[in-house]
Amino acid sequence: MDLDLGIKIGTAIVAVAALFRPEIEKAVRRRASRLEIELTGFPEFGYNIFGPTVSLIVTLTSLNSAQYISRITCRIQRRQDRSEFTLPWFLFRPPEAAVTEGVISENAIIQIASPFLIAIDEATTKNVIFQDQNTSQL
Repeated sequence: MDLDLGIKIGTAIVAVAALFRPEIEKAVRRRASRLEIELTGFPEFGYNIFGPTVSLIVTLTSLNSAQYISRITCRIQRRQDRSEFTLPWFLFRPPEAAVTEGVISENAIIQIASPFLIAIDEATTKNVIFQDQNTSQL
């Protein structure tokens, strides 16, 4: 009787482990892969036709495995009342821009923010513009 119960419990444990195997593998893989995010410039806050915007120059480095970046959000917390604002990514612009006579070069390419891949142990620098879509004038 005790051997039968032990076999049934063992079978149940193996069945449950097999059922959750994909989730366990995802958790192990996610823990093994890492993305380092380094702020490489000063935040730029603005208000224009796009509404309130925040621009951050970041360097992203993928460690241990390639990383697919499907979205980036910027969370801002007000010190006074600790209210939070979340801004989704909107545009990429080049991390550098040529300025002559106080005017930014027309060759500055602005790109709509879209998913991208970072190869293993490779760093990429992005100038990400975040926009408050609720107050945009577009």
